[in-house]
Amino acid sequence: MGDKRETRPVVIALTVFSALLVGIAGWAGPAPRIGPVCGVLALGALFLELLAVPLSTFGYFSAAPACVVALALVPEGGSAIAVFTALAGVTLRTLTRGRPDRHERMQEALTDLVPLLLAAFVAGSLHRVGIWWASAAALAGAV
Repeated sequence: MGDKRETRPVVIALTVFSALLVGIAGWAGPAPRIGPVCGVLALGALFLELLAVPLSTFGYFSAAPACVVALALVPEGGSAIAVFTALAGVTLRTLTRGRPDRHERMQEALTDLVPLLLAAFVAGSLHRVGIWWASAAALAGAV
C-alpha cells in the first residue's frame, strides 16, 4: 500500500487540473479588465506567500489568501486571475521554502492550495450567482 505520508500523484494531478479548469472557466466569461489594482494585489499575494512563516508542526501561516480573495472580488479581477495567482504563489513558496521531504512538501502545497482555490472561486462567483448560491457551493465543497 505504501507509506501513509505518501501523496498520490493522482491527487496532485486532479487538484492542479481542477484549478486550471476553474481558471479557464473564468476566462470563458467576459474578458477581465486587468488594471493596476489587479497587479498590486497579485504581486502582493506573491510577496506575502514568500514571507509565509513556517509553523512548528505542519504548514505555513500566510497572509496571501487575503490578497487572493480580494483579487477575486474586485471587478477588474475575477476567479480566473485569483486562481492563477494562488497557483503561482503556492508553487513558488513550495519550490523555494518547502520542507525537505518531498512528500511533506506536496502535502503542504495541497493543504494550502485546495481551500484557497475554493475561496477564490466562490469569491469570484459572488457577483454572478449571488451570495446564496456561492454559499451553497462553499458548503458543498466543505462537506
